[in-house]
Amino acid sequence: MNIFEIAKQIEKSGEMFYRDLAIKATYPGLKNIFISLADDEAKHYIAFVNMEQKKDFELTDTNILKDAKAIFQNMKEKAELFSEETPQEEVYLVALENEQKSIKTYSELLETISMNNQKEVIKKIIEEEKKHAFLIENIIEFIKKPMFWVENAEFNHLDQY
Repeated sequence: MNIFEIAKQIEKSGEMFYRDLAIKATYPGLKNIFISLADDEAKHYIAFVNMEQKKDFELTDTNILKDAKAIFQNMKEKAELFSEETPQEEVYLVALENEQKSIKTYSELLETISMNNQKEVIKKIIEEEKKHAFLIENIIEFIKKPMFWVENAEFNHLDQY
């Protein structure tokens, strides 16, 4: 299996994982975050398809952190606390681990690519995957302490990542 096949498989699995979480999410805000994550993974998949076929491709920027911050703020303002039906921390730890693995895999892929335009796209995907990992870390914190999350300066900078 070539490296692009591995990358496409990672992105397709990530998309399905986040779409499944979106279906199971009982809070509209979390549902929207998971849909955005899934859409980003689908966008990455298309980028890898184009790279594999040696087609030029430009990756559009993601606004996921800015959007997530607004969603978290809205959830806090509405005092939406998580119920027992909310997926627990373990599920998000799996998501975080998957994002970290993709960052590692794409960093290795970057070293094997010689085409500059492909390198730039992969660098951008790595940065987006880092944003995804950062967001998942914040979801974990938000679930643990929802009323504390937005007030804490440590977590009040999603749009500055």
